[in-house]
Amino acid sequence: MWKIAEAKKHLSRLVAAAQRQPQRLYRRDELVAVVVAPEEFLRFEAWQARERRSVGELTAEIREIAAEESYELPPVERVDRETDVADERATP
Repeated sequence: MWKIAEAKKHLSRLVAAAQRQPQRLYRRDELVAVVVAPEEFLRFEAWQARERRSVGELTAEIREIAAEESYELPPVERVDRETDVADERATP
C-alpha cells in the first residue's frame, strides 16, 4: 500500500515492487491507481479484447446455448410507453 506522496519519493522502489505484484496507490485512504508489471497489463489488455463483445454477439451466443439445450426463449411482451416525443408528433 502506497500513499501518493510516498510513491513520488520512491518511484523506482514502487516500479520494482510492481514487477513482483500489483502495487496499490491511495489518496486519503481511497484507492486511486494500481501499478502493475508490463506483462500483467498486456495480459489484461488481451483478455479485455477477447471479452469485449457487442449486444448482438451476446444475444447470438444466448440463442446458440438455448438451441443446444432445447430451450425456447419466450418472446418478450412489448409495452408502449408515453414519451414527450410521441406527444409532439401527435400535435398538428
